[in-house]
Amino acid sequence: GAIAGYHKNGQQMDELIVMYYTIEQLTMMEGMHRAGIIHTDWRAENLLLRNGAEEWEEWAPWRPGSWQEKGLMLIDFGEAVDVQALPTGTSFVGESVNEESQCLEMQEGSEWGFQVDYYGLCGVVHRMLFGKPLKIERVEVKMQDSSTDYMYQPCEEYRQTWQVDLWDRLFRELLNPHQYAGDAVRAGSGCTSSALTSLLDPLRVAFEEYLVCNPDQMTNLRLLLMKQTMMLLC
Repeated sequence: GAIAGYHKNGQQMDELIVMYYTIEQLTMMEGMHRAGIIHTDWRAENLLLRNGAEEWEEWAPWRPGSWQEKGLMLIDFGEAVDVQALPTGTSFVGESVNEESQCLEMQEGSEWGFQVDYYGLCGVVHRMLFGKPLKIERVEVKMQDSSTDYMYQPCEEYRQTWQVDLWDRLFRELLNPHQYAGDAVRAGSGCTSSALTSLLDPLRVAFEEYLVCNPDQMTNLRLLLMKQTMMLLC
């Protein structure tokens, strides 16, 4: 089933499972964007849960053994764009037919590229964490040169028991790539440049390192996913 169906049953995802599925999404997106593919419709309904293989080794970032058959599968590439088939520096304007895929650049009527998938990933993670659609607010921030800029952030507050630094970094960087991906993007160009794709790897590694540095968490993740698999099969 799709991630979207998880919450329809009134079930709340444990933070560790959300971390695992966030790593899965970042891994898939990183590979796609390096290949020049923008999905443009990244949302929970298009992410299917994979529960293949009955074995359950300890999880590791390199996905040993049966982990190759578990995780997520992205579907529905009907609106996908291959930017390598277009002139270098191509960006896009216009809106998505699905509200959850309406990235901030679309909402503001500006150019977009890889940002549409970043916004979609944030929407999926938000739904997994909070059990509700992503709603954002715009806040003013002081820059190092004393100038004023703005950033977007989720309206919901994080639970104190969560790994707030990780989640805050994910939403802060992917909702505000103009702040983190170099001068080309901040200037409004380079929406399909490697400067944007470079955001994903450090984020993925940060989540992976948290799990690897906490071996008990990797064991807990395996047990939670085993329980989830049995629950979804009932």
